[in-house]
Amino acid sequence: MGALLVAAGIPKWKEQVNKLRPRDFAVGLAFVLSVVFIGTQIIWDCEYISRARFETLAHDVRGAVSFKDYLPVWAHEFSDVEKMNDRVESGSRRVTIGTWEPEHRSFHVDAGPETNLRVRTYFYPRWTAGAEGRVLATSATSDGLLQVSAPARAIDIDLTFERPAASRVFEMIATVSWALIVGAFVFWIIRIRRSSASDDGMRYQL
Repeated sequence: MGALLVAAGIPKWKEQVNKLRPRDFAVGLAFVLSVVFIGTQIIWDCEYISRARFETLAHDVRGAVSFKDYLPVWAHEFSDVEKMNDRVESGSRRVTIGTWEPEHRSFHVDAGPETNLRVRTYFYPRWTAGAEGRVLATSATSDGLLQVSAPARAIDIDLTFERPAASRVFEMIATVSWALIVGAFVFWIIRIRRSSASDDGMRYQL
């Protein structure tokens, strides 16, 4: 059956090929060139690593140096930022890191003199610091890093990046858009198959 359908479709395919103009091959050529580029420059030349090493790199990159064009306007260049050996600097007070995620970070600060904690994160207004159900004051250091005002007693501090409502709206729009695109593609496939089945039925009747 498949061979008969292919044979019956050859004249139609020849007709479509004869209608093609030279410029119509530009799309196919661009696709082939993109596949060749991806295959040779990305897949062939990439360095394959083990899952364990990838997980380690993915964890470490969260605190690594960022791309300079992603920095806030009030931040200094990397070369002008005072080097930090720890994720949170608190002078003489001991700090224990709990979690260090992209949008949520928590740490425990031992009792000691009231101070401003210097966090290895660039200051941004949507970073909020909370402890014991209260909001702690945050501000920017002279080189644009985030600092948190910590009381003298031992305290657990949570840093949370509050995403704007607009970002959630755009995520919903993107999700709905992708669902519509996939749905339209599935509908198109079903329609093509039904049309093909209908044509086959008419051909057999003839």
